[in-house]
Amino acid sequence: MTALGIVSIAVLTLVALIPTGLDDLRKSSLKQAEARIIQSVVGTYQMISWGSPGAAMTLPDKEFYFDIRGTALKKGDIDHAITARAVVDKTTPPTLAGDSSPSKHLRKLKVLITSQINNTAAFSDPLLYHERSVIVANLEQTKL
Repeated sequence: MTALGIVSIAVLTLVALIPTGLDDLRKSSLKQAEARIIQSVVGTYQMISWGSPGAAMTLPDKEFYFDIRGTALKKGDIDHAITARAVVDKTTPPTLAGDSSPSKHLRKLKVLITSQINNTAAFSDPLLYHERSVIVANLEQTKL
């Protein structure tokens, strides 16, 4: 009877840990998806045209759509689970460490990520989205 009691306590302890483990697994997969999303958004902004050389380089704000794993999708795809909004900072371009002058070939980008599907107010409420700031570079038009 004592052995059965010890075994049942051990099994109940293990069963009680399952929800915590599953929650940690879900959070980990969302962090991985978020990293893929940021990489995809930055790659897109580095590949698009920033305007003609010598002219003021402007970048548009855009929305991107992803599945739960962070794979890019088109706007109308059924598996759309995550929306990312990229907002380009229109103020002074960022500076690099060691160089105090702003670089016209760099832009600060805020990436807002939400799993609220078709909710236009999701980007208005900071509790419904994650915000990450990154710097994108226009590598094609720089001069060494």
